[in-house]
Amino acid sequence: MMRNLVLRIVAVTAAVIVIAAACGGDDDGGATSAPPPAPEPARDARERDVVFAGRPLRTPVLDRNGLEIGDAVAGPAIVEESTATTLVPPGWQAAVIEGGHLSMTKEAGA
Repeated sequence: MMRNLVLRIVAVTAAVIVIAAACGGDDDGGATSAPPPAPEPARDARERDVVFAGRPLRTPVLDRNGLEIGDAVAGPAIVEESTATTLVPPGWQAAVIEGGHLSMTKEAGA
């Protein structure tokens, strides 16, 4: 049986996007509840060059397992986890909110 990843936009305003993901389901696209993957020890942060607007920027790569509710990451950044990779562009911030979701907010003037 093939499993699907279902993304659901929870809220959208001019500057905030919250996306919730549910793993599960089957070939017909029906979503089922599935527990999140078991947490693993966080890997050390590292950096890599990422091109934004045609120019490379040294960008931190963070392990999602090292972030807790209330933590915020200013872009540019990459947040990696076992089931997803989140790119936080320059001028944006990702915050871990209730339920463990990442809330992306565009900074004023960005």
